[in-house]
Amino acid sequence: MPGDETTTGDGRPDGDAAESGDVDAADGEGGGFDVSRRKVLVGGVGLFVGAGVGASATFATTGSDQIRKRTPNSDGKGTLGELRWILEEKHALSVTSMVRDDDTVRLAYESSASSRGESRREIGAVISAYGLIVANDGPTAKLSADIARAFEEQATSYHVQATWVKKWRSGDLSDAGVAQRVFNTRRFPEGVGSN
Repeated sequence: MPGDETTTGDGRPDGDAAESGDVDAADGEGGGFDVSRRKVLVGGVGLFVGAGVGASATFATTGSDQIRKRTPNSDGKGTLGELRWILEEKHALSVTSMVRDDDTVRLAYESSASSRGESRREIGAVISAYGLIVANDGPTAKLSADIARAFEEQATSYHVQATWVKKWRSGDLSDAGVAQRVFNTRRFPEGVGSN
């Protein structure tokens, strides 16, 4: 859509962030969330490059702190257990760790992406799922993701602010806008560019 394009520093549209084509959110199957209010980002606003070989989480990956997945219900409250269920069951993401650290949910997953496009879809799935939980009074202000990368040029991490996905889901921030904000938080291995 005109005006939704993000630009690089030289005024040209950023090809990653300008892509669109999102699909309807968690399509109502297997969960109790009302998702008709906004679309999800999966397969859409591609702006991210997953992670790479040898990346490791910097937080607890085992033990009682782990958030266990829970099937979404219709109680109107988004939980981190439901977030993990959506990521693993609806988006087939290989979550290796999910813990809460104060007001941040720390996620680690193994990427199965073999290209930047596939990596963008994975990150889009995380944004969409987190947005759904936040829209249903989710308990955190930020999601921080570490990625065990599948190819060398992938990012190693990124984060999503709850305020960004709230604005996106309410229509106050475009698909490209929320995507670009997350895109700007990516971290790459030394010597790998973000283009």
